[in-house]
Amino acid sequence: MSPRSHRPHRFPQRTDAQIEKLVLAERRLHRTWGPKKIQDLLETKHGVERPPACSTIGEILRRHGQSVKRRRRPGVYPALNQALTVPNQPNQVWTVDFKGWFLLGNNQRCDPLTICDRYSHYVMAVRGQPDQQFRRTLGDLPGAHAPDRPARDHPGGPWIALRLDRAGPALRLERGVD
Repeated sequence: MSPRSHRPHRFPQRTDAQIEKLVLAERRLHRTWGPKKIQDLLETKHGVERPPACSTIGEILRRHGQSVKRRRRPGVYPALNQALTVPNQPNQVWTVDFKGWFLLGNNQRCDPLTICDRYSHYVMAVRGQPDQQFRRTLGDLPGAHAPDRPARDHPGGPWIALRLDRAGPALRLERGVD
């Protein structure tokens, strides 16, 4: 007995060769277009009722050398933590970060928000929010009106830095934008 291949004899989900040729032809005409635009073009210009998924079109282009997968170069994007306040004691700096949103059982969106003490890494609060409106959460936290307590968000967040003050509204943007 000799070893035999485990490869399937037929591929029922394989993209039709004619559609594959259309994808490659459109890519040759439009060198800068990606899978999304080519998928839209297959529907509108060529009348394909069910065009392949964008990931399939991307794989077809890669297989024929029309596209290469981009790689993120390590070290190109510097960490922007030079301006962070280094805490000397607990409760001096809080970090505020929205984690990824998800749907609840009743199809409502939930945006989990965490507030941590940067010195002790103690989680001050975890709140499920209906949206990313952080002001209402920070306003009802104990100690949110304490004097000169900076609060920092995650670098990729929607805002850069917050400062919790006792004067005026509870929150003020630290970078000078009120």
